[in-house]
Amino acid sequence: MYIYRMASVEKKNRFRFAVPKKKTHGLAKDITKGKQDWTFLLCYPSSVASDRIVGKILTAIEGIGLDIMGMRLMCASAKFLTTHFDRDGRNPCPGDSTRHILTRFPFIAMILVGEGAIEKARQLTSEEYESYFTCEKVLQLTSEISVTKTLNIWAPGRLQAYTSDSFRSAVKDYELWFASDSLFTWRKEVEASKYLACAFPDGTLSGPTDDVRENIVKLEHYITVPPNFADIYYEEDLTFVLIRPLAFEKQCVGELVSIIERNSFYTKGLKLVRKSEFPDSKAWPASSSGDEKCEFGIGIAMLVCHILPQIQTVNDGDGCISNDGNTGKIKICSNLIYLGEPGDKTMIREFFEFGAVSWVDPASGANCGGYFVATLSSLQFA
Repeated sequence: MYIYRMASVEKKNRFRFAVPKKKTHGLAKDITKGKQDWTFLLCYPSSVASDRIVGKILTAIEGIGLDIMGMRLMCASAKFLTTHFDRDGRNPCPGDSTRHILTRFPFIAMILVGEGAIEKARQLTSEEYESYFTCEKVLQLTSEISVTKTLNIWAPGRLQAYTSDSFRSAVKDYELWFASDSLFTWRKEVEASKYLACAFPDGTLSGPTDDVRENIVKLEHYITVPPNFADIYYEEDLTFVLIRPLAFEKQCVGELVSIIERNSFYTKGLKLVRKSEFPDSKAWPASSSGDEKCEFGIGIAMLVCHILPQIQTVNDGDGCISNDGNTGKIKICSNLIYLGEPGDKTMIREFFEFGAVSWVDPASGANCGGYFVATLSSLQFA
């Protein structure tokens, strides 16, 4: 038996994604000079790669009535993380070893806007850890799963995310995590780097790709490594997903991200996108607006590996999400989500033109990255 649910709609959409007048990778450059209340939020690798609760954090953001102006998946070097953690004496992760562990997996950085943004975002944080989220605090604000049951799997107090504690901190966090890149400067920086190896969607390679591949072969002997460096990342069962504009209107973005997280192995790329940036892509529904002033001309582009067949898109209905308790199938209306074919590189070339970036950590020798990141600014080694 199918149980159908319509995502609730209120006159005032509390989870809309604000659109700036000018775009720089989806974010206004002058946000620090405006009068609008805003703050910075950072999802830790534990919430992105292992526990995979980004969707639950988005649901919690919806619950406190904030909008999102920017969102991007990023990797960070130990040097970059030192700059972030050591500022103002706030460091819940002391020691170089912890930072080197964090360099292996991605973060997701966000800019939240809305009245009282800093105070509202801090409602999500732990009293013990001040500006940092823990498992318990995030799950207290979402009702989908039991806190008691979950803590048997997740370590109590495990840090999941961070948010700025003042306007001054928000400005510094924004300037650190939301630097801008262009494809031209990206290629030049990779070519000049001793560490970064990049596989672009058009098949070209740059950087010390042979060294990175040899290190993968040496350390990850339990997997078969393709001879071509690009195939390490593009021969995976990658599927492109676009959460469409109607999902923001229906206020079910967090729920959809959670569904994708639960029904795929891991997320390789994620960013907020606007139709005006990719106006000709078939991933957008024909009815969606490309006008930057229209708050729903936007979406979340994701790349996920090994998506499970439980997720199916259907053409009937208006914003419906259905669960079949007998078969475990989840049916999502196609006006809420675009689900690409596994292995199709077309959408990767359109939405993730910078390709996959990886490197060998110079201090620990660990293999890092392999994600379709939105910026190189957080990968500083000198």
